[in-house]
Amino acid sequence: GKADCRETDLSNAELSSTNKAKINLRRGYLSGANLTQAVLTEAVLSRADLSDAIIISANLGQASLREAFLTGADLTGSDLRSADLVGADLTDAVLIDANLAHALLSRAMLGGSNLTGANLNKVDLADANLSGAILNDSKLIETNLSNADLSGADF
Repeated sequence: GKADCRETDLSNAELSSTNKAKINLRRGYLSGANLTQAVLTEAVLSRADLSDAIIISANLGQASLREAFLTGADLTGSDLRSADLVGADLTDAVLIDANLAHALLSRAMLGGSNLTGANLNKVDLADANLSGAILNDSKLIETNLSNADLSGADF
């Protein structure tokens, strides 16, 4: 079954290489946590605080990160395919080489984020804030950028 850990405080926790698929960490506190190579497929992390978390090469496919706080988080090389990041705050996040294909990022805040080499194919970025974001070598096939703020973004 799914573990229910809503509102759990895991700040600065060492959780690298753990398998927590389908875990419910809604509104959990994971600020500064190390989730490198963690498996969090279909996890519920809505409104969770993952600010400054280290989430390198993790699998967050189909995870719900709706309105999550990921400011300054390092998601380098992570798999976020079909993840729900609607309204998430990814300001200054590092998403180098991340796979976000088919993810939902409408109304997401990505100002100052680094999306170099990221796969953004078929991603919904409608009404997203990408001001000052770095998008060098990112893949943008069939990406929805309607009403997105791209001021100062670097392609």
